[in-house]
Amino acid sequence: MDQSWRAALVILAVMACQPQGLQAAGGRQLAQTAAAPAPSAAVAALLAPLTAAETQLVSLTASAAITQLCSRNITAVQYASAILKQVKMYTCINAFAALDPAKVLADAKSVDDKYAAGMDIKPLCGIVFAVKDNIDVLGYPTVAGTPALEGAHPPASSPIVTRLLKANGVVLGKTRMHELANGITSINPYYGPVLNPHNPAMHVGGSSGGSAASVAAHAAPAAFCTDTGGSCRIPAAMNGIVGLRPSMGCYNAGGGFVPMTTTRDTVGLMAREVADVSMFNAIFSDCHKGYSSVTLKGTKIGYSLAHWANVTAEINGTLTAALNALTAAGVTIVPFDMTDFYKNATQLLNDGIFYTYEMPREMPRYLQTHGYELSYYDLVDKVASPGVLRAQKSYRDKPLDTFPTPTDYVQTLRTGIPTMKAMWNDYFTSYGFDTFLVPGSGVPARPIYDTEPYLRWGDNKTYVSTGNGINNWGQQSTYECPIGAPGLVIPAGMVTEVVMGTQMPITLQLFARTGDDDTLLSVGQAIQPLFATVPAPPATPLCYGCTPVVKVPNFTVGFNPARLGGKAVPAANETTSYYSLSFNGTCTTSNMLPATASS
Repeated sequence: MDQSWRAALVILAVMACQPQGLQAAGGRQLAQTAAAPAPSAAVAALLAPLTAAETQLVSLTASAAITQLCSRNITAVQYASAILKQVKMYTCINAFAALDPAKVLADAKSVDDKYAAGMDIKPLCGIVFAVKDNIDVLGYPTVAGTPALEGAHPPASSPIVTRLLKANGVVLGKTRMHELANGITSINPYYGPVLNPHNPAMHVGGSSGGSAASVAAHAAPAAFCTDTGGSCRIPAAMNGIVGLRPSMGCYNAGGGFVPMTTTRDTVGLMAREVADVSMFNAIFSDCHKGYSSVTLKGTKIGYSLAHWANVTAEINGTLTAALNALTAAGVTIVPFDMTDFYKNATQLLNDGIFYTYEMPREMPRYLQTHGYELSYYDLVDKVASPGVLRAQKSYRDKPLDTFPTPTDYVQTLRTGIPTMKAMWNDYFTSYGFDTFLVPGSGVPARPIYDTEPYLRWGDNKTYVSTGNGINNWGQQSTYECPIGAPGLVIPAGMVTEVVMGTQMPITLQLFARTGDDDTLLSVGQAIQPLFATVPAPPATPLCYGCTPVVKVPNFTVGFNPARLGGKAVPAANETTSYYSLSFNGTCTTSNMLPATASS
């Protein structure tokens, strides 16, 4: 057994010997709960499967859990214990990078002790919160999914985490992610892939895959994510939860998270209901002024035609049903064309402009201010993921006289961003709506062994598209980022995914004017009840008893990637992925995989 779990068991055993009744302010004993179990019984309880009552606890939305905690129907320790058991049950999805059960229980007990001493424990009352592993939490390493930062302990928590703790929240642990947040699948050949709770053969999106998977698996009620180009919202879409990218500048993370681009980086939120995210946003946002009551009848919501162009047939019907539900509720759907916006954004807001100039500048600053004896140059050489290594080397080693040049970067900041922000905001004024709707993703999650749409061929590191269309996951979450606009992903039901034929979540995404997060969340909370729901994950995960393994395939001499032509079906001994997927152990998921998954 892991040492951290042993320590947690000791703490539970000690607590089991103490009075179990809840206490009112000033230490007054309330109604006595069941008799305190012996220490050995407390140890056994943490290792045993969840009871029916604990299953109900972990199934509570964050808002409902906080209501129970603040009313003292449950203690913070009782709630944290149930969540920890769910985390342990879902260990196989690889959602957590670092988790200290003993610290979680001790921190939860601290909140209970505050209440017993007559102190105010609102607003969060001991709710546990997962934190993406590129956000600093004192006492935990910040690894950001890369072996280059393995064992790197920050000197302080990020300001956003400090605000969580001051609000009497409890850090649950650090969640796994795509290496350096530089990708959208959370497939990590060094730390292992994060698996989708709905079907562990599927990827979870990225880069905040562990945060999304933990919330979807009911192993966390909520989580911090980060979003540079969809990294909160893409995994939210793949897992069927709510994901918020706030307007730029609203969430203060200071220098307390591993950077990519300062123009686009922001901390965001994940939970299972828009109401939960709205509640947390009121605590964490520096821009919150107040929510408004939304009457759906007569409300106008835009319908961006450009965003729906590449939606696959498998999800089109369910998304259309969601639009019909809005119309039936009295919402006026306003079609409009953003083709000009995307045509201009492709030129003025090119991704490479930001990554090339801001990551090589900001990463050394982060390393230096944290006291790490590691240069950005050496960090890049230690990157484990092939695609991330290729991208990072392109940022680090780019000649200044090739596109994008320093002049291109300056022009983007001075001209491109203001021009595109004005164009974005003008759609709302011209068409008379406050929000507009797009698919959360053009496709549902795909199998890990059929996800990364590139083949690496030989030593020249040439990459050839296989036509799987990974950009379909990210195209809904790109150009709003540099202009600072907010986006909110909302669950919309389940569809039959075409590769494995299993039910996977789909979502819609709502956008608003830059800075109008309150309206975005008000409308989102009003429309979510109209959509189909995403079911709870299985009580026992389909990967239970297994450990996932991904490998970078070696292509044999004579294999011709051009034969695929971007569309052709590969032969049985070929792969359309960087990675193969297999499992150590036997479980339901391992029995579902085709033979080609591990080839």
